[in-house]
Amino acid sequence: MGKCPFCDEEWIQRGAAKCVYCGAWRGPTLPTEGLEGPETPESRPEGREDLQKKGAVEVEAPPVSPPQPVPAASVPQADPIELAEARYKAFLGGASENYYLEKFQEFDRHPPGMKAGWNWTAFFFGGGWAIYRKMYGWFFFFMEIVLLAGILQRVGAPAIGIAVLSGSWIAFAIYANALYHAGVTKKIADAERFIINEPMLLQSLRHEGGVNTGLLGGCGLALLVTVWIAVPRFIPNTESAAPPVAAPARETGQDGRFVAYSDGTVLDPITNLMWAARDNGADINWQDAQGYCRNYRGGGFSDWRMPTHEELGQLYDSTRPQPAECYSLVVEGSTRYGEIYATPLIDLTCDQLWAAETRGSLASSFAFRIKAAQSWDPPTNVKYYRVLPVRSVK
Repeated sequence: MGKCPFCDEEWIQRGAAKCVYCGAWRGPTLPTEGLEGPETPESRPEGREDLQKKGAVEVEAPPVSPPQPVPAASVPQADPIELAEARYKAFLGGASENYYLEKFQEFDRHPPGMKAGWNWTAFFFGGGWAIYRKMYGWFFFFMEIVLLAGILQRVGAPAIGIAVLSGSWIAFAIYANALYHAGVTKKIADAERFIINEPMLLQSLRHEGGVNTGLLGGCGLALLVTVWIAVPRFIPNTESAAPPVAAPARETGQDGRFVAYSDGTVLDPITNLMWAARDNGADINWQDAQGYCRNYRGGGFSDWRMPTHEELGQLYDSTRPQPAECYSLVVEGSTRYGEIYATPLIDLTCDQLWAAETRGSLASSFAFRIKAAQSWDPPTNVKYYRVLPVRSVK
């Protein structure tokens, strides 16, 4: 027994290291095993209450043991391979499920990246296969390639267009399985981020995946659209293609350097210009004259245009007057026509012809009168104006 140096109370329990009255530590902890000693005030319920009132005893709750974690070995773990197979099957669906499942499992066994292969369905149906497999982005990309190839053909690069189309088509068939695998794995990964419950995840994948049976006819439609867009672009356009200049038709006449042919054309071998053998034959403004030349198909050619005033000047001949049908005078009972000074191989019905040049709001014209003249006139002028198509011969 001893007294507490802090509260002067006697120790109740032998070997105690802490005062039961004030809670002060006595000193180094002494072994207490087997030293319970006699009954103490705190061991009695009524004594404990008295001590609590004095503030000498600090009642502590018994320690609570933390919950022990369940050993990991006791929680069943799903086989990752079987789990991936179940998710692939849920997404794929369709008659070719086993084919794509085998391809996907083969891709998963190798490092990530695009794996080459071959898909006959994608080769024959192109973008239609992408629609059927719900790869809508690749369908539109495929159609853009087809349109690009058509544009290249139209701008005069058919060889490049054919190379782009055929190369893209073959590449699409080679990497179709890999593209499909990449899209499926991404959609599965996205679903896993939001759905933890496996049955619900599989149900979501069945809804998201599968094939688009509603657009099954889209495969054939896409093929028809592809053929409609692509094939005409690579068939030579006999209407617009200029045939060879050599002997386009039978020669019907010659006037100095000008040679007339039976197809309604007149060739100037010095300037390598081919002219229509007759003007439009009626009053016309400058804008309509442009359209007339673009749409002219004389001799089977489609590259006609409006001539410049300098090119028109090559037709002028002050020694070869011709009657102008567009205006006339009656003198002493006889009709006298105006005169046009140009080669007689070309039938000009009036002496004022539109030219291609413009200056501000004015358009150029050339007058085949006794004194040839180039002038700038309002493009809305109509009366006495004609147009004569021309094309360059290569």
